Amino acid sequence: MAFKFERHPQITEVPNPNPQPKNRNMKSAYELAMERLQEDDPNGVVQLNDAQRAEMAAIEQKCQAQIAEKEVFLNGKILAARKEGDAEALQQLEKQLKNERARLRDEMESAKEKIRQSAKG
Repeated sequence: MAFKFERHPQITEVPNPNPQPKNRNMKSAYELAMERLQEDDPNGVVQLNDAQRAEMAAIEQKCQAQIAEKEVFLNGKILAARKEGDAEALQQLEKQLKNERARLRDEMESAKEKIRQSAKG
C-alpha cells in the first residue's frame, strides 16, 4: 500500500520561519565589537590611515624577520649543545632565545604604540 502525497491547492509557498529584514546592510562581528569598544572608551579606539597601517605592518614584518633570524642562529647552537649533551649550555641558549623573542616583541609594540599615539593627535 503506497501512500500518496497531494499538494494543497491553497498553499503555494512555505513561509520562512526566520525572515530576514529587507535591509542588507548588516554589520560584521568586527564592526559591532569596534562600536562597543568606542562606547566603552571613546578615547581608546584609534583610527589609523592607510599609511599608518602600512607602517605598522612593516614594523611587524621586520620584527618577525628578526625573530626568525635569531631562531635560526640560536637553534643551530641549541642543536649543537644537545648533541654534546651540555645541559647547562642548552638551558642558557633556550633562555637567551626566549629573552630575544620577548625583547623584539617589546620593541615592536613600543614602535606600534608610537604610531597609535601619533594617530590620536
